Amino acid sequence: MEKIKMQIPVVLPGVPDEKDACVTRLIHRMEQQEAIQKAHVAEGKDGQGPQLCFHYDPGVISMDRIRSIAQQEGEDLTRDFGHLLVGVEGVRHTRHARQIERRLRRHGGLLDVSVSASGPVRIEFDKTVTSVAAVRQLLRDEGLMVTDEETADTQKTTLAESADHVHKEGDGHDHDEDEAHEHSEGDGHDHGGFLGKNTELYFSLICGALLGVGFGLSYVDSVPAWVSLALYVGAYGFGGYFTAKEAVETIRAGGFEIDFLMLVAAIGAAILGEWAEGALLLFLFSLGHALENYAMGRARKSIADLADLAPKTALLKKDGRTEEVGIETLAVGDIIVVKPNSKISADGVVVDGSSSVNQAPITGESVPVDKTAVADPAKEYTAQDDIKDENGPKWEFVDRPLSSTRIIPSTFSNVGFGLYGKKYTRNWVFAYECYLTNGFDNSIIANTQNRTFLPAAKVNPNRFEESFNGVPLVTLKAAVKRRKFGEIGLSWMGGVYNKFRDDGLVLDQRRRVDVWAVDFNTVLPGSRTYLNGEFVWARVDVPSTYSQQFGRRQQGGWLDVVQPVLRGRMLGWNTATLNVAARLERVDYNVGTFNETNENIYDEIWSVVPAISFRPSPTTVIRANYRYQWDTDILGNPPARTAIFQVGFSTYF
Repeated sequence: MEKIKMQIPVVLPGVPDEKDACVTRLIHRMEQQEAIQKAHVAEGKDGQGPQLCFHYDPGVISMDRIRSIAQQEGEDLTRDFGHLLVGVEGVRHTRHARQIERRLRRHGGLLDVSVSASGPVRIEFDKTVTSVAAVRQLLRDEGLMVTDEETADTQKTTLAESADHVHKEGDGHDHDEDEAHEHSEGDGHDHGGFLGKNTELYFSLICGALLGVGFGLSYVDSVPAWVSLALYVGAYGFGGYFTAKEAVETIRAGGFEIDFLMLVAAIGAAILGEWAEGALLLFLFSLGHALENYAMGRARKSIADLADLAPKTALLKKDGRTEEVGIETLAVGDIIVVKPNSKISADGVVVDGSSSVNQAPITGESVPVDKTAVADPAKEYTAQDDIKDENGPKWEFVDRPLSSTRIIPSTFSNVGFGLYGKKYTRNWVFAYECYLTNGFDNSIIANTQNRTFLPAAKVNPNRFEESFNGVPLVTLKAAVKRRKFGEIGLSWMGGVYNKFRDDGLVLDQRRRVDVWAVDFNTVLPGSRTYLNGEFVWARVDVPSTYSQQFGRRQQGGWLDVVQPVLRGRMLGWNTATLNVAARLERVDYNVGTFNETNENIYDEIWSVVPAISFRPSPTTVIRANYRYQWDTDILGNPPARTAIFQVGFSTYF
């Protein structure tokens, strides 16, 4: 028993992949041949795609005969079945894509239909029943606009394995007059509505506005009730238009989607007289639809931008001259020239020069990324450890900064909700965060530390349940970053920490805790010295019954200085870095003076931490620290001094 492998495009030109139904049909037909014992799809070798594999008896049939039979069967299938892969505009979301699929499958001659919400449509059809032109018309009837098209009848395939499949210029690419790609007037491409592609979003916003005005006027006694009702009815119209339209289309196609349920719920609310609730439901649902449609448009644009990244030619530098060549002729080790405002033609590393590169279509970051020449152009840059990970271990020190653990509870997790985001504008990045969560409790002044100690609230497991006092803890953060200069951030966290009322009985006045912080980081040009620091201030309303050892004000800060001294290949790692670093930090638990003597209250810590760190890769760090610390008690007695060595290891998998 012997076997022969043939490339799928040789036998079935134009078939998109090995999962196509025509491949299954061919396998079934080949297995009907008496001398063929088995036919299946096998993995290709040396970078080749999946291949057709036929097991046969060489004593009964020859290899050439197997090839001939397979190619004949393939020609028969190509004559009877067509494949259409097109990009379209007009698919609003995934539910709309499913509706289009269901409607198209009801048409005779369409054997398989796949519609993606991001645009591509794949159709397999029976050529004896329908044609490419008829299929394209069906897409138009669905309100879709064909933006690009590839079919089994028009694809150009160049295969070195068979001279019969080498196309010359112009072969098979002529379009009949009725298959022209221009759109004539009246093609029926409705891409949103009379207000454009964002009509659904405009309708949703109008619905929300009418709902808000109607709800507000319902609390004005001088305004008749019918005014609010009229506004609610208008909100129903704008918010329910597209929902009703899609529900009707889905039911006509024999399907059932959530649009119908939302419509029924809104009608039910109106029958019960709850017009505001029904309008709110339609507003939220229509807004979700519109935003989903907007997100799909952004996704399609990103895919198109990514496709545009691949230039067809490159400027090859060889023997002191530059020549424009096709990218398919480039080989490993070639040097290409990238001019300003041009696209990068091949994957590689920078060997000379520096610039900023727009990586937005790949990474999503709209700010250009600086690229500089590598230290060793001859090294192979294919290993995974050459990929920098921005989320690798951050610190060159074993311990977190004191102010981040003694004043700010840096790992203080609570239940709540909030929002955050970033805004990119050229070389600027603006970030913000806002959260409402459960807050602190009395443990910040009633704890085993016998001082004001905010991290003591972390031991309370009830903070993950109902609020301690009904007043949320507010956290606000804002940061601005300028590429090549650094980043600065401002933070505030504040709220009521005590239980001031119980079942209506007033127990105490509301006592607040507020924490402010300023942080920054930057890299000094030339030396590449990394500076990172933070300064914090806390103010706590401590009851007068507590002694003065419980500080009403606290402050602290730290500064890290990290200097890379060696970079490159070390101990077998290609992108290793050896750093020397130092940290200076201070925490003052009790800022102020004694009432009786007006002398300073101490209760503070100073420390200095020299360090050495070795990073085999950006995701792994080995640290060695020496910490020398001064602890001064509340009365200002000579500080207790401690010195320790610390070793740490951190990595991400």
